[in-house]
Amino acid sequence: MKKFTKGMLITAGVFGVLGIGLSAGGVAMGATVDSVKILRDFRDRVNTELTETDYYDDDMDDRYDDYDDRYDDDDYDDDYDNDYEERHDRAATKSTDAVQGTTEDGVRSYTLNDVTKLDVELTWDSFVMESWDKNSFGVEIEGDEREEVSVLQQGQEVKIVSKKLEEKHEEPRTVTFYYPEKTNFREVDIEIGAGTAELMDAIIADEFSFTVGAGEGNSYDRINAGEISLEVGVGLLDLDVIEAWEIDGECGMGSLDATFAGREEDYFIKTEGGLNSIVIGSDELGGITGNHSFGNKGAAHTAEFECGMGSINIDFEEE
Repeated sequence: MKKFTKGMLITAGVFGVLGIGLSAGGVAMGATVDSVKILRDFRDRVNTELTETDYYDDDMDDRYDDYDDRYDDDDYDDDYDNDYEERHDRAATKSTDAVQGTTEDGVRSYTLNDVTKLDVELTWDSFVMESWDKNSFGVEIEGDEREEVSVLQQGQEVKIVSKKLEEKHEEPRTVTFYYPEKTNFREVDIEIGAGTAELMDAIIADEFSFTVGAGEGNSYDRINAGEISLEVGVGLLDLDVIEAWEIDGECGMGSLDATFAGREEDYFIKTEGGLNSIVIGSDELGGITGNHSFGNKGAAHTAEFECGMGSINIDFEEE
């Protein structure tokens, strides 16, 4: 799941009380762990407003509990930080999971083989993903003297996780993941809190997910997948060319920009928005945008977008 989505569902209520009329889906922000830090005070004020206006009726409680049961067994709103660190510590203590690296000139390096699933969860870090001309996979971590970033592997799945959530690292910390050209991943899942992510080269995967909280994410080459999921909280997500049968995007108060492969008529696109700006090709929506659809319902490719108070800008590779 996208970890911040559940917490920000509450935000929809206060906008409804104030008459802006956002839907719960439109304000669901999809940000990662560090966005929780940044927006915690705002969410507390939202909760106070909702309580004073009696927004929390039995109906809402039931709906929220259903959502909570369906998406999260760890009660993220209460103690996600503790749970995150406990899971990290448990994983790191498994001798079969921890990958041993070598350090030279302040750079810690790892060599990996047979990777089909990549799971990245970083906070304030800079993440770079790029191809190389080797048959193996590799990870390089720079500026991590306290070794707060772990590289774990179980079978063909690799996880890159940063442990500390409380504060920004004093020195710049960069994590680079290398993969052979034309690798076909089964799944790529990238979550960045308040850091940055740069995808330098083409990526092929069955499932691709890219989530940015209060940071910035960019891709500079083609992303080709069966399913693509994009989420941005208060940050920026800017993608070059993406191609998939199904595309799903969520934007809170940030900005989501992407170029779709092919032509506009190749897609059927549905949007759900609040007080925002949505541009789909030659169509532009502003203000309280509500629900809209674009294109041919029988199109081979489908896309759905939800946007709260941010902006979504989609253009197409071909005119």
